[in-house]
Amino acid sequence: MPTRQKCNKCGEKKVLKDFPLGLKVHSVQRYKHICIACETIRTEKLFTSDTKVVKISNEVPTIDTQSQEDYTEGMKLCNKCGIEKPIEDFFKDRVSNGRQTYRSDCKLCSQFAAKGRIARYKDKKRHLVDTLTNEEWQNSIAFFDGHCAYCGTGLAECQEHVTPVDKGGSYAADNIVPACLKCNSSKGNRHLKFWWKQQSFFSDAALTKVEAWLQSRKLMENDDYFKKE
Repeated sequence: MPTRQKCNKCGEKKVLKDFPLGLKVHSVQRYKHICIACETIRTEKLFTSDTKVVKISNEVPTIDTQSQEDYTEGMKLCNKCGIEKPIEDFFKDRVSNGRQTYRSDCKLCSQFAAKGRIARYKDKKRHLVDTLTNEEWQNSIAFFDGHCAYCGTGLAECQEHVTPVDKGGSYAADNIVPACLKCNSSKGNRHLKFWWKQQSFFSDAALTKVEAWLQSRKLMENDDYFKKE
């Protein structure tokens, strides 16, 4: 763990004890980005000014996210754990003005957040109906000729929830259709019709086929979510 960091005010690298304590993130102590000396000088100026002090701001200047790569050569400050790390410890983001940028949170913090989302998803799934059998899944694949129920060209790689889990969708034969990885990822937790009609491969014939399958599973008459326009 780094024992020094750079002060945003004076620009000097100092030991961590020269900075006020910040919040703890993932049991790691963070420190504010203005050293105690600079903060003291700023406060004294506010109180000794000839003009009346109307309001004292407690806001701490932050580093612009696009310039954090220059914070220290080859280093970057994670906005989650507050630790300065090598640039290789961050996932690449978009290329802006011919320059590669990186995500504001380090790989460790990003992966920690992802695990939390997966855990919450699984926890919610355990409280919903979970009755899909392998036979029912194979029947759905056969009904769509081994292809994605949405685009019709990709392979049936994923068990796609018509009604998303976070909107109460069950893991049952009346809520699962085969989909390719691309369509499954693209749809996410969005409403089926809202998402599908925005895709170039949408067709009324494909929608009718999906509805026919759902009707055969006795979903359409009870699923208010799917009926919404």
